[in-house]
Amino acid sequence: MAHHATLWPSAKSAEWRSAEWHSKLDSRSYTIHIKDLVMPLKLAGDGWGRAKDPQPVYLSIDLGVHERVAASGNAVAEQDQVDDDRSFDYGAVAKRVVASIEAEAESAGAGTGIWDLYELADTVLRHCFKDGELPEEFMGGVAIFAPHASLYGAGVRFELLRAWEAESVCNGQVLRLEKLVIPTLVGVHPHERTRTQPVIVTVALDPLQMTGGQHRRNGLRPHELEQIVVKTVEESSVQTLEALATRVAENVIKLFVFRQAPESDVQVTIEKASAIAMAATAAVRVVRSSRHDDPLAVALWRQCGRACPGPVPFPLDGSLQEYMQDRLLQVDSADEIMDTDCSSTADGS
Repeated sequence: MAHHATLWPSAKSAEWRSAEWHSKLDSRSYTIHIKDLVMPLKLAGDGWGRAKDPQPVYLSIDLGVHERVAASGNAVAEQDQVDDDRSFDYGAVAKRVVASIEAEAESAGAGTGIWDLYELADTVLRHCFKDGELPEEFMGGVAIFAPHASLYGAGVRFELLRAWEAESVCNGQVLRLEKLVIPTLVGVHPHERTRTQPVIVTVALDPLQMTGGQHRRNGLRPHELEQIVVKTVEESSVQTLEALATRVAENVIKLFVFRQAPESDVQVTIEKASAIAMAATAAVRVVRSSRHDDPLAVALWRQCGRACPGPVPFPLDGSLQEYMQDRLLQVDSADEIMDTDCSSTADGS
């Protein structure tokens, strides 16, 4: 039974994609970069969904400087002297960032101080500048990489990107699960149908469409997203990487994006190490949109909009496919009861 949900998830205006923002940054004549500033921090969840202990978190900062400051920077380069009035001091930026995070943790008190990824990135970006705001015509981006936030992959990466556009500040966000190693049954050759083989899966929500209010209410839970991806791949038995990547993208949209980040785009890259004898890997990349004007997204929403109203239980006992089928059966049963009640009421009137 097809279900036509009456309400589409709230739509928001488009935001920066990572590639667009970095391309704009590369066009600047003067940029500042701080890579992998590591701090032990409590995030909202590790790969097990726990927020108990600090974990190593790597902060990277990219700043595109206003041309006026760039001209001053050129003068500093010619004189080969640091001048606080004319140069953008990356050392001072790092010190302000570290001090701000430590101050937040101290004020939170013992046993708390748990960071949501968005709140952490926003705090870092604001304290890159002395007055706590992105100056006019500047660009600012923060990437957070948490290797222990993933059980199956290299780690979780979150980016917060800001830039002036048409006299206002535009935002961009990206959430990425990097290089999950998952066994699955995939391949067209007879020997590939006899046993599972590992594939390497990277999933990105780019752009990730979530407001600051949504982050504060719900927070990002990458471990829930990882569970959906891992179970989808493990339970699949397909011949092509294209089919597998499409299935992953659609399940991510149905079970995670519609609920938590509607209007986001989902990118799925799957690498297969044994595909070509003389190549390291062969890979396929699939991009799917959850935007309200995308026909494929509309079809997915009609398919599951009522059946998947809440988060997938974490950890999920049993298969993801069975969970989804059970939810659809529950909705079918509720519809039948409602239809029966309506018919009885109509007969008695």
